[in-house]
Amino acid sequence: MKRMSSKFVRPVAASQIPELENEFCAAAMAQAHPKVLQWCGATLEANLRKGSVSAVASVVDEDQAEQFAKAMHVLGLPSECFKSQLIDSDGARLIAAINFRDVSGATPYIRILRSTVPPGAISDWSALKPCLAEAFGEFKPEAVIFSHPAHLPLRAPTTRIEDHLLAAPAGDIANGPRVAGFERVALRPSVNVEFYPRYNAMYESLYLERPALRGEVRTESKDDLADCLAHGFLFEIFVDGQWSGVLAADRRNVGGVQGVYMIEIVLEHGARGQRLGPAVHQHLAATVAKVDPTEIILGTISAKNPWSRQTALRAGRIEIGAWHWVQL
Repeated sequence: MKRMSSKFVRPVAASQIPELENEFCAAAMAQAHPKVLQWCGATLEANLRKGSVSAVASVVDEDQAEQFAKAMHVLGLPSECFKSQLIDSDGARLIAAINFRDVSGATPYIRILRSTVPPGAISDWSALKPCLAEAFGEFKPEAVIFSHPAHLPLRAPTTRIEDHLLAAPAGDIANGPRVAGFERVALRPSVNVEFYPRYNAMYESLYLERPALRGEVRTESKDDLADCLAHGFLFEIFVDGQWSGVLAADRRNVGGVQGVYMIEIVLEHGARGQRLGPAVHQHLAATVAKVDPTEIILGTISAKNPWSRQTALRAGRIEIGAWHWVQL
């Protein structure tokens, strides 16, 4: 089976790759949140260039497409179909990729990796939707997801938000006004993950209190928490001297912003509902700021978890962007 052709898809020659990398890097810099530009300086451009290089490579990389096709072998499609696509539509040039919720292939969707025009700034998708649908016609995609910086007006016909991205320098969080409950909270670096059964039990309790979170937030694996321990970012939370929860983080680059990435903050039932989450944030920020106050603390939060989003905002993180869905 050959890939379906599309009049909107542009082939990429090897000689075009440097020009495309420069074009998409410049566009990403122009779309960056002003606070991110202020916090990250020259490292932002370097990180956005890496992302742009990776996005352009995904259009031509045979090995990457082959590995993707093997992972999605249930679909029986050739590897060529799994390459990202360079698309021109109504004055915008973008790189888009097919993606799935899981290896069953039951929920195909398109992810916009790079665009010369912020997709969220396009109010009329009447031209873009058929371009995207036709470019990945073999998969019959149902929706498109893209990131949109929080400082730009959102004009696209979006249906919902998937995740919010919130961030701030550790020094800003640590040096902000002391939040309520700060003195009641302490973080102690973990030496192992022997607390794991108790950690699992906390989530079962949380799902009973907030059923909407089941399937949206989940426990981290024991191996993932061990990786956080290896990075030096696994802590046990104590409230009033009693063991009360877990905080886990690692180092990641999300949308060009590199820093300490929040993976987990969860409190036991007895410590929840007291607005202690911001105090946990401030304690972590104080720990990070001792080494480097300019280090960014960031993380994504599901749109179905407004409690964690409000906690992050109260702690001093700000929303710098979000991932939005558009139905096809």
